[in-house]
Amino acid sequence: MSLYSAGVEYGIHCLIFLVGAGGDSREASVRDLAQLQGVPQDYLAKIFTKLAKAHLVVATEGVRGGFRLARPADEVSLLDVVNAIDGRKSIFDCREIRGRCALFDGAPPAWALDG
Repeated sequence: MSLYSAGVEYGIHCLIFLVGAGGDSREASVRDLAQLQGVPQDYLAKIFTKLAKAHLVVATEGVRGGFRLARPADEVSLLDVVNAIDGRKSIFDCREIRGRCALFDGAPPAWALDG
């Protein structure tokens, strides 16, 4: 079972493509990025809508408009991309196992349950 969607993977690949030489942002259209990765343009457009809402990319205007990074590449984290595309989700469901640890013999100390 994968933890994150294929959309996250495509989003990461696209954002990496938008980082040009020297770390500067370069522009690309969703159509070109979809062709590059072999995915439907409509699918990738939905991903870019989410990235734009999260202020990770901005649309550029003009006949050959597209997208570019909204901020320097070193200010965009992988978690930013994941949260933008898949939303916030836990890596695991907390089962409160610290409170049931056999070492505590049914009476866990307060520090084991804190945080």
